[in-house]
Amino acid sequence: MTQGAAVVALFGIYLMLGVFYVRLDGLNGWVRSLVRRIRSRRLRTAMIFTHRYYDIGGAFVQISLVTLLLGLLWDDWRRGLVLPAALFGQTFIVHMTKTMSGRARPPHETAHVLMRSGSYPSGHTAASTTIALLVPTLLSPYLPAAAIAAIAAYLWFMALATAFGRLYLDMHWMSDLLGGWILSMVIFLLAVLWLSGAFQGDLSPAAAVLPAPSLP
Repeated sequence: MTQGAAVVALFGIYLMLGVFYVRLDGLNGWVRSLVRRIRSRRLRTAMIFTHRYYDIGGAFVQISLVTLLLGLLWDDWRRGLVLPAALFGQTFIVHMTKTMSGRARPPHETAHVLMRSGSYPSGHTAASTTIALLVPTLLSPYLPAAAIAAIAAYLWFMALATAFGRLYLDMHWMSDLLGGWILSMVIFLLAVLWLSGAFQGDLSPAAAVLPAPSLP
């Protein structure tokens, strides 16, 4: 399957989850019960932190740092603008999907803030996963492999902690997390296609994997 076909297939699954989420009520209920059994109050502060870390302000700081690093330090604004463009497009899709699906959120038994928007998909899960996928990819031509591995490990730890936090804080159902992960894969594949020159006829498909030119 080509990357383009994978994008279409994954986005189709994403939309279907938003329409037929009722069929996953069994899974949602089982996961919710499991989280309630293992929930520890000692984790509450950390889970609230993950919510704020990938809220609009926290995500903006992370995106700006990566963009400015690529643009100002390595003069690669083309790569630098991929992350804000990806997150902006993703946020728009999330907002539209929440509005159209009308999925009710779980009862807020342990929530620290009342969320009134639709539940599907989880925007925090989608944002944290997209950042974990894209940032190492964007920085890979400029940093040693060990540094990229360390950055990836940190971002994936935060993404998984954030996903668990959505369940811990009664913000989302498990199906909302699945939707966020699938949408992140769609956005990531589109970004990789753009970096490879698939949308520009004058660029080589290998452009995304070629090493960046060394600075004089």
